[in-house]
Amino acid sequence: MGLFGSTGYLDRTGRPATLDDLRGHDFVGYDTSDLIIRGMRAFGWQVDRDWFAVRCDHQTAYWELVRAGCGLGFCQVGTGRRDPQVEEVAQNLPVPALPVWLSAHEKMRQSPRISRVWDHLAGSLMTAVS
Repeated sequence: MGLFGSTGYLDRTGRPATLDDLRGHDFVGYDTSDLIIRGMRAFGWQVDRDWFAVRCDHQTAYWELVRAGCGLGFCQVGTGRRDPQVEEVAQNLPVPALPVWLSAHEKMRQSPRISRVWDHLAGSLMTAVS
């Protein structure tokens, strides 16, 4: 995970490089989920739902709000770094990693073809997320 802002937003407000630099910036948050709030509180920030400039629970709309310049927002670094409309900020920020699950119905995994694909995916995912 990384923290991103649109180039237009960062041109207007400046490019934060440290945790302290972030304090004057607007953030896009979730509306009903407290995931971002819990993460920010772990950094010692006393935030609540109303602290965010704008909130949205829909992942695509959330990202579009960040891209539109409504504030800084969190995204998977692979996605954010490929988006030409945003820049990663405060790259040394210790943002926690997201868990990754690989799942399939148990009976599906008994098929030799599915089992082989499963084993390949499991090995590749371990390499990709490590």
